[in-house]
Amino acid sequence: MSDSSRNVQLEKIIKQSSWCQRNWNLSKSISERDIQTLKYAVTHCPSKQNRVFYKALFIQDRNIIQAIHDSSDSFTIRWDPHEAVTNTQTLANLLVVFVRDRDENTLARTEKEYEKGVIDGKTKTDEDRSVGIAGAYLAFAANMLGYRTGFYNILHNKKRVESILNTPDVLLSVGVGFHNEDVNIRQSHVWPEFTYPSFEKNIQVEDM
Repeated sequence: MSDSSRNVQLEKIIKQSSWCQRNWNLSKSISERDIQTLKYAVTHCPSKQNRVFYKALFIQDRNIIQAIHDSSDSFTIRWDPHEAVTNTQTLANLLVVFVRDRDENTLARTEKEYEKGVIDGKTKTDEDRSVGIAGAYLAFAANMLGYRTGFYNILHNKKRVESILNTPDVLLSVGVGFHNEDVNIRQSHVWPEFTYPSFEKNIQVEDM
């Protein structure tokens, strides 16, 4: 493969990893070896000074996945009267949920950590960035392996999801799985007649 064709293939996967997959082929299973690679991605990606800000829950239990999906009825399709649908990217073959975590054995790095401790003193900015990077690494690695992905931020019914998982401070989820051939990726997994809207971003890049 030439350098140019390799770059084109990489750019194709980068673009694909930015899409949100809304329907899944649940007749297939993700191999254990691929799951190990995805776990490697979320545990070896960059974080602020290589410190712990989260743990990742790899969920394949369909009952748990269904319960989280049922809590996600926050995608508004009409405001008056209000009507919303669930976020079906959560129904993936594998759902990875990032949860706040801290390493209590690390030394204080900032004045705030020295005053409040390495748990309460950590800034949310570092946490948000670290979780965002981890989610992106997961999505990119999954798409490199041939899967599709979809992010869901769990802002809606957050306490309900924490109750389902029996853990506090859920931060983000990423669905990973097999897409349905010849089906629009934005078509709802539950309501085939509904297609989620999508938007195009135009991020400026400047050379200096």
